[in-house]
Amino acid sequence: MPLLLLVGVFALMYFLVIRPQSQRRKQMTQMQSTVEEGAPVMTLGGLYGTVVTADSESVVLEVSPGVTNRYARQAIAKVLSDEEAVKAGLAPNDDVVDEDDVPVTDAAVVDTTPVVDTTPVVETPAPKAPEAPAAPAAPAAPSDPTADPRPASEADSSTDRR
Repeated sequence: MPLLLLVGVFALMYFLVIRPQSQRRKQMTQMQSTVEEGAPVMTLGGLYGTVVTADSESVVLEVSPGVTNRYARQAIAKVLSDEEAVKAGLAPNDDVVDEDDVPVTDAAVVDTTPVVDTTPVVETPAPKAPEAPAAPAAPAAPSDPTADPRPASEADSSTDRR
């Protein structure tokens, strides 16, 4: 009975953990080995790009117009679908109508003559800022640096609290 329980636990671990993980690893290596030029991809680091060239060990991704980076094939996390490529900005969105694509009709023509404002300009003086009251005069600094800085009434008091 204990031997049967041990075999059952091992079989459960195999079908729930080991087998699915090995299948995912096989799918990932197959996907990485079949990446083609022009495919939108995402790297393991989260960088989106389009494959420019690919050889047996590495791929060159265009991450921005005119900017390319070389990555190992193992760094590719997934090949993006068309919807994901549009979201990542790697493919044009065909559903959105661009303003330049709309044909111009007579109703769409707008008068572009400049409007000139002919109202006279009246200059008003700027308001004056209120003046701040003068600050009280600071007491003169003692000429003797070793002198007691307290007022004379406190310095001469007989109750010294040290």
